[in-house]
Amino acid sequence: MKYSAYVFLAVFSLICPSSLSSMEIGGEIGTSAGFICTDSELKASLSGLAEIELFFSSPESVDPRLVFQAELADENIKPGIKYMYLRPRGEWGHFTIGRQPVFWSYGAMLNLMDYGLGVDDLAGETLRTGIDGLRYHRLIGDGRSIQLVASFPELDNVKFDHMGFGSRLRIPGEGRDISFNFLYQPLDPVSEGDFSDSLLRAGATWSFDAGPFGLYGSGGYFRLSDSGESDLLAQLGVDTSWRAGGGSYVVVMQAEYYRFVEEKMNASVLAGLQLGGGSIERGAHEAGAFGILGGNDLFLANIYFQPDFFTSAGTLLFIETENETGGIAPYYITELEGNVELRFDSSLMLDGGEDIHFGFTTSLYFYF
Repeated sequence: MKYSAYVFLAVFSLICPSSLSSMEIGGEIGTSAGFICTDSELKASLSGLAEIELFFSSPESVDPRLVFQAELADENIKPGIKYMYLRPRGEWGHFTIGRQPVFWSYGAMLNLMDYGLGVDDLAGETLRTGIDGLRYHRLIGDGRSIQLVASFPELDNVKFDHMGFGSRLRIPGEGRDISFNFLYQPLDPVSEGDFSDSLLRAGATWSFDAGPFGLYGSGGYFRLSDSGESDLLAQLGVDTSWRAGGGSYVVVMQAEYYRFVEEKMNASVLAGLQLGGGSIERGAHEAGAFGILGGNDLFLANIYFQPDFFTSAGTLLFIETENETGGIAPYYITELEGNVELRFDSSLMLDGGEDIHFGFTTSLYFYF
């Protein structure tokens, strides 16, 4: 996408010629440092991430977005474009073309029926899948909507036989929300120009209120098109919150469990989805997430308390039975003065071989 940003600015300047003169800049700069001990070997880590977003003055009928990003890892700087899209909108809904996020959330910490891997408030982290492609969002009344998505491995190298497709019918109601999803996407290439397989997913997600509790879940059919291997996914979750300490702070608890019923597949297959955009963000966050998705089931429990609006402290518990892996990951997040966020993360994991892995990371982000 060497010249894509110039093309984007040229096209947008023709549509809205006055927008570039009133452009504003914002973004974030962050750095993380820590260590991890694996197989009795202690390794230090240092990384950085910067994002620069251009904010345009645009008419209500068009939403543009352009976000540059750069990652520092292994003493190398990797520049890229996080988001770059135009979104015409109207009373009917909107249509988005370019590098964009797709996020089909229903309350689960891990959403295996998202367009990619959906991560929503998992130990304070949220991951929105980035794609290169097209998305049509149509409103059909009473809060209901239909989304149609087409994605390419690279937006500037379109190959129609390597395209991915997805659709979502969402039907919300009072105290409930139901969606029906269908997805068909190519997986990682075995060699240049050739894809190893394609993943078909079809199913439903749901959530509803039950007094002080929120209940949610999903069910789906997974199938690898070429190999014919298939499995059924079942997921169930619950969340709740209450005030403690005489009402001085809020406690939030969430727990969920998913299983591939026939034990023929696991969630790590989503690591191979060819979606295009947002590669730096996915690489930074999915590496940790896919590390615990190698079995055919997973239990997650996240409990945290908020003494005030700016601070959260909690612990994530995860247990996977097939490989007998489990662990805890305490974390602390606070917002300081001057648009600065400080975060501490630690983890302790025991795998099936009775090896112990642990680590600690400190992160600092500045928003402007």
